[in-house]
Amino acid sequence: MRRFDYNEVDASGTLTMDQFVRELRQHVKRRAFDRAAAEAEFDTRFKAARVYASDVDRIMNSAYAYEIRVTEFSMDKYVCSTNAIWAAANKCIPGEAGMKAEVNAIVTFYHMNLLDDSKPGYSTLETIQADSAEAFSAYPAPPRSGSGEQLAEYRKALSDMDGYTAGAAAAKAADELGEWLAKEMRKISVFQLLIPVSGALSDGVDFMLGRADGVEVDDTYEVNEFDADGEMHHRGYVKVRKVGRARGTGMGTPSYAEKVKEDGSFSGGELLVEHPMVGLSIGAHGVIELGLYDLFGVDDGMQLYPGAGFYFDWDMASTVMLPEVYLSLEGDVLFLGEAPWGSEVVVIHLLGGIKKKWYANSLVFTLGIRGGASVFTVGKNHRRDLPVGLGGDAVLGLEYYIIPEFSLYLKAAGRYFTNPLKLDDDSDPELAINLSLGAFLGF
Repeated sequence: MRRFDYNEVDASGTLTMDQFVRELRQHVKRRAFDRAAAEAEFDTRFKAARVYASDVDRIMNSAYAYEIRVTEFSMDKYVCSTNAIWAAANKCIPGEAGMKAEVNAIVTFYHMNLLDDSKPGYSTLETIQADSAEAFSAYPAPPRSGSGEQLAEYRKALSDMDGYTAGAAAAKAADELGEWLAKEMRKISVFQLLIPVSGALSDGVDFMLGRADGVEVDDTYEVNEFDADGEMHHRGYVKVRKVGRARGTGMGTPSYAEKVKEDGSFSGGELLVEHPMVGLSIGAHGVIELGLYDLFGVDDGMQLYPGAGFYFDWDMASTVMLPEVYLSLEGDVLFLGEAPWGSEVVVIHLLGGIKKKWYANSLVFTLGIRGGASVFTVGKNHRRDLPVGLGGDAVLGLEYYIIPEFSLYLKAAGRYFTNPLKLDDDSDPELAINLSLGAFLGF
């Protein structure tokens, strides 16, 4: 987890936390003087290299540790569901075989006492837990072409197919669980980043923290201001756009955060308070589709198809190093009405793609492009084997940012899908404007 300096202490020979603390005390005592000296004034560093008692106390009293206890772990052979929605949720291809892992853990944080041997070596700070995480990994497929190294990796996997795939699934599940546990860790007051605004700009703020402190692109911070009586007042939210090389000491290049909601003007000197998020958004909306053609080929003119939908957005900024870039998955159900043969027809769309957002103080403009499939379901007694349509859409949206955890949105999509009904040789495609109104939760 970020914000922990990993000391070079070998924990393999320690069986209890008390043993670990004894080892850590000795290690920190040996390094404390060197570390404090390295942070001293330039002239001091190269003359007397004086180290003050306050330097040692500061270093040794700021030590924290955490202990992970796995509470749940399972591994099973798994075939990805042929249901497109379930397959998307498990990030697998329908019908694909592999291994599925589920893991959960409890993390306990301790404040270490590294100074006074007469007192207990640690005290419990807080314990956190998240929902269990699941992940799927498919059995590796032979490379169609590639280097000898790729072929060697595949042969290695063949020697223990289940073990190789199980390891990959377990690693994915652990990574996913770690994201949620890290969010809970950042809510603990002693680990939560607090930093004054060092510079107020027209479109955002500068602050003196950097990547070494755990700052990432698209992190959210609450902006607060203190009045003359010492009372704190909320002034809005900012999101990190550029991560600098500062370390909170006033030295180095600052990080920059853009205003995303301003309830009062920023003048500089405000306090930024970390607002932990994992970058996941889940939305639900009502849908009206304006079809340029009748998919049954009966009526001329535009058609209105009502429905409902959902979406998942996952912030990819820390991966692609670009702000507000999202991996987007969306699905909707449209009711087409009664077909000429007398059955009720419903079409399900499932799309995946990329979305980009731009902020303008509470208003968020979005642009996305996705591709996917449409599946037609028909009444019980007729035409159950309809093929799948293929297509995609381009999306333009507007969001109203209320708080990081909740927003309203309106979006319009220009959509094109092939028509798998094939009622005649010249069936019209699904060419439509798709309008959605809804709300989403941010996590």
